[in-house]
Amino acid sequence: MKPLRHLSGLWLGEAAPHPSLLDAVPTNPIKWTLTLLAPEPDLALSAFGAGFFDDAADVPGEPVLLFTLSGKVDAPGKGGEASVSRVPVDGGIVTLVKRYTHPDLVYSVINYAGRLSREADGAFALRGTWRNEAENTHGSFACRREED
Repeated sequence: MKPLRHLSGLWLGEAAPHPSLLDAVPTNPIKWTLTLLAPEPDLALSAFGAGFFDDAADVPGEPVLLFTLSGKVDAPGKGGEASVSRVPVDGGIVTLVKRYTHPDLVYSVINYAGRLSREADGAFALRGTWRNEAENTHGSFACRREED
């Protein structure tokens, strides 16, 4: 089987707040275009993408908010060292930083940390936790890559 050099596509799911924050923080949809590259030792960026919210109420008069995603993919059990030549789909560690493009939200950075896996139906999935230090909020997330 040929090594998977990249895993790209539309990822759909949701990011839910911690149960203690349910009254103050809504569950948000995940609509990401995301590429995960096979990690290489000298590759500083091995995960990147973008997305949007089309029902945001965070900024008055701005119903659509755009953001970028950037981060890294590491092989499991390697202590942060990259595994060359394939995307680690069975337990790969993915860290992402989401940055909004709107100037009013420049400090609203969300950090995601999750594990990549393959579902029983063959779909690729990413599950983990998120944290927004500026807002002092956190929770969990799960998304799946849509098949062609």
